[in-house]
Amino acid sequence: MFKKKSLYLLILTFLAFAASSRADIIPSIVFIQNYTINEYKASCLNWGLAIAPDGYLYVANNSGLLVFDGNNWQLHKLPDRLAVKKVTYRDGKIYTQSDSGLAYWERDSIGKLRLTNIPALPDTLRFKREVQTYPLPKEVTDMHPTCYAAVGSFNVTGTERNGLYITDNDGKILLHLTRENQLADDQIRFICVQDPTKIWVATDNGISSITLETSLSLLGTRNHIGKLNGATLKGNILYIRTSYGYFKKEIDKNSLFQPISNEEGEKNIRDAFTYPTYLHCNDIFKDMNGLDFFAKSNDIYPVSEDLYWLIVGEEAGLFEREGGRASLKCRIKLDNYGLNFCVRGQKIFPLDQNLYLASTMQGTLLIDTREFISGSITGKHLLHINHIAFEDERGKQLLPPASTDITLPHDFKLLDINAGTTIFTPNHQISYMLEGISNEWSEWQENGSLHFLQLPKGDYKLRIRKYIVKGPFPEISINIHVKPAWYSSFWAYTAYFLLLYLLLFIGICYHFRKAKRKERLNTEKKQKEEEENRRRIRHELLQKELEDKQNELARQTSSLVKKSQALQELLEEFERQKEQLGDRYPNKFYNRIHTMLTGMLNDKENWDIFESYFNEAHRDFIQRLKSEYQDITTGDIRICCLLRMNLSTKEIASLMNISVRAVELRRYRLRKRLQLESDTNLVEFLMKY
Repeated sequence: MFKKKSLYLLILTFLAFAASSRADIIPSIVFIQNYTINEYKASCLNWGLAIAPDGYLYVANNSGLLVFDGNNWQLHKLPDRLAVKKVTYRDGKIYTQSDSGLAYWERDSIGKLRLTNIPALPDTLRFKREVQTYPLPKEVTDMHPTCYAAVGSFNVTGTERNGLYITDNDGKILLHLTRENQLADDQIRFICVQDPTKIWVATDNGISSITLETSLSLLGTRNHIGKLNGATLKGNILYIRTSYGYFKKEIDKNSLFQPISNEEGEKNIRDAFTYPTYLHCNDIFKDMNGLDFFAKSNDIYPVSEDLYWLIVGEEAGLFEREGGRASLKCRIKLDNYGLNFCVRGQKIFPLDQNLYLASTMQGTLLIDTREFISGSITGKHLLHINHIAFEDERGKQLLPPASTDITLPHDFKLLDINAGTTIFTPNHQISYMLEGISNEWSEWQENGSLHFLQLPKGDYKLRIRKYIVKGPFPEISINIHVKPAWYSSFWAYTAYFLLLYLLLFIGICYHFRKAKRKERLNTEKKQKEEEENRRRIRHELLQKELEDKQNELARQTSSLVKKSQALQELLEEFERQKEQLGDRYPNKFYNRIHTMLTGMLNDKENWDIFESYFNEAHRDFIQRLKSEYQDITTGDIRICCLLRMNLSTKEIASLMNISVRAVELRRYRLRKRLQLESDTNLVEFLMKY
């Protein structure tokens, strides 16, 4: 569980030795946590220690000033890189001494320690150095004592070569801790007392935290008494049944288990605890909201009608049922102490309302819940933020640790938050949940460093909680706002909206213009089609009219031709008759009739009628001839009109009352006036003209 080196020590041989005089004082478990250069990243040599009321440990180290908050180590080097030899604390300032002189360290607005050199310490402030005020046996004085401390009813002495001694007020050695039983080093430089159950030791090869655990007692190891599978407390005598047989001991004395006969054991452990394996949380509690993750427990051990142990993994919780609801009395994580529940078989054996035996892989563990409940820590220093920074394209940016609301640029690369607890708490595990990304708490972790990479834009809430044995987990929270990129900002979206509105407006206008243009084109097309239809109709009408006129012209022409031919035939007949009758036909009658017939053949009115019909059928034909050929005569024009009518030479001669020869002669002269080539057909030319 721990990254740092740790060990629980079983002091059973010492307990047997000390049982007669101080058995009710010394605990059964000494829990040692060693911090090496792998954890604190500084020199192995440590000169002094100081504990601040806010829960920080300050260490005078060969590399500078070390600071520990229970979760995180930080090294602060002196400008000249010299070693810090002494350290103490007063009123928010950490005073240090090095070969270059005195100084104090104070936190600025972003939580960073700033160094200020001073000529002397304030009045009444001294670097603590305990002196011997209690008797020591010769065995200890021969090891060259270096530091002294009183811890409750015990005295602790550090030596130059042989580790740490714990003695009583009479000078009797109760416990000797060395590298052989997992102390960091045998050369002790400084002892700092945190409280009556915990001390810190500075050595030449690291730092040790020594906890005298009073709420847990390992009564016997697995290899000495076997695996626990039954227990009964009768008065002051504890009877147990293990895989090795039956044992007993006095519960309130630090004595060893003594083997007893099967008969005595069966007599006293007749009601060995056996619980149904089918118990589930919803069988016991109507409202399981107070169970938290213990709701998934399958290991349930009733203590009384309304008191139950629930176990998940290496963690056990004692819950009381109140009106169907679950109320937590205390919780214990065995892996915090280097212990583990047995995998199979019953794990918890109630002795009474406060004392319980746990079957662990390491042995039989006595749990005193009174100590856990009364010793639970509360207060404002349980959890805090000591470092907030983020990295972006400009580099690392520091923020005040007290910030409860932080704003990050959209392109930040890394958000680094360092959460600390306090060295006053029995454990330093934290868990976190980033709302907006996950709705589940992370696993418990000792390292307080939290890192988040490139969160999307939006609002998040970082919740950090600390593990404690009783009550709700203390919690702090930080609101995190990741700003959108410029192209995702409010103003950008406003611009997008306006641009979209403009585009829509332009699109709508374009659509309306296009629709209007289309409508106009359709209207124009319809008008054009209508005009075309009207034109076509007019053209058809004109064509019809023209055809009618041409037909009429043809009829009139044909009528004129027939009339002229008839008149000519009549005139010829009349002349033949005159010739035959001679004088018998009076001349006055002959002349009158001849004049009338000749007049009828040369009647201008007939030609005017023909010209009128011709002009209607062949518009501006005559006018164009007159305008293009200035020397053309009226007779030529008549010949042209008759030729355009495609009349034969004989028909033309008849209409014009001239001879065929005369018509041919006129055609010849007409070709010259029209300046036609010899190979150009006169009739075709005039019909196309």
